[in-house]
Amino acid sequence: MKESGDKVEKNWMAMPGDKWFTFEHSPEYRWDQAQFIQVVGMLDPNNLFTLMRESFWHVDTLLQIGEVYRAQDGMPSLLLGSRT
Repeated sequence: MKESGDKVEKNWMAMPGDKWFTFEHSPEYRWDQAQFIQVVGMLDPNNLFTLMRESFWHVDTLLQIGEVYRAQDGMPSLLLGSRT
């Protein structure tokens, strides 16, 4: 955030001792995030697994896959290796 006197962007008051920071994502992460948004828009959970194989560390993809499993009865047990 840019400081201008004792005020910060978006009309926030800067207090003594405040520390401001931003996150800078790598181009690879930004590309993965754009792919994730596109895949979610397709409304086909199978595409999430394809994306996971390409970027297995992408947190949003992993969370979305968890939601898919949660929405389906009995599927989480398959992840844990139990055979019922």
